[in-house]
Amino acid sequence: MRQAVILLVLSLAGTLAAQQAVPKELSPLQGSWTLTSINGQDAAAQGISGDITFTGDTYVVTINGSVDERGTVKIDASKKPMLIDLAITEGPGESSNKRQLGLIEIAGDTIRFHMAAPGNPKRPLNFDPIPDHDVIVVTKKK
Repeated sequence: MRQAVILLVLSLAGTLAAQQAVPKELSPLQGSWTLTSINGQDAAAQGISGDITFTGDTYVVTINGSVDERGTVKIDASKKPMLIDLAITEGPGESSNKRQLGLIEIAGDTIRFHMAAPGNPKRPLNFDPIPDHDVIVVTKKK
């Protein structure tokens, strides 16, 4: 019985340590965010319902109720706008196992992303759209 209690305490301590290990620059991302627009167009008007959830250094994108993409995230908060790198581990088409480079702005309960296509080695330079090349997404905190 005593060994079971010790194992439970150690397990809980490990879980809490993992939760507290969120890098400072990723803290503002934590939680779920609802997709509000894609390339300046209202997402709901396009028939798209989506969320992105950040947990530690991982993310999951859900579109219309199904997981669309998963991976890990890194932020460089020393740059303005901040740089974001996604390492896609699961995604549509040929996007799996590719990096996706972009920019990110966090303002209160809104995040704006400007992402290059998965696998494109060129990061967007600003939030001006580049047709047929990248995507600008706006999300609101749930």
